[in-house]
Amino acid sequence: VFTQRWRAYMVDRLKAVDFVIINPTNNGLMFLELLKPHFYIRGPDYRTYTSPTFNEEKHVALAGGGKIRFTKDVKFATRDLMQAIIDKKTYV
Repeated sequence: VFTQRWRAYMVDRLKAVDFVIINPTNNGLMFLELLKPHFYIRGPDYRTYTSPTFNEEKHVALAGGGKIRFTKDVKFATRDLMQAIIDKKTYV
């Protein structure tokens, strides 16, 4: 429903964002290694999420001097939003 370009545009409108990159891979390792961001931010669902890829992303971010942060906002997944519309339920 929301294209990558549309998502990138919306994130780019945030004052705190310097630039936006669309990642063509399934993980952030390449960009974490290259850019060494000060913060690696994931949604609240990742606070307890474990996977080999996410664990490696955390390691690379920390090794590059970054800090891991998790948002506290409600997760707005497109698939959940669409299912709520289909079920005629309130999303939030």
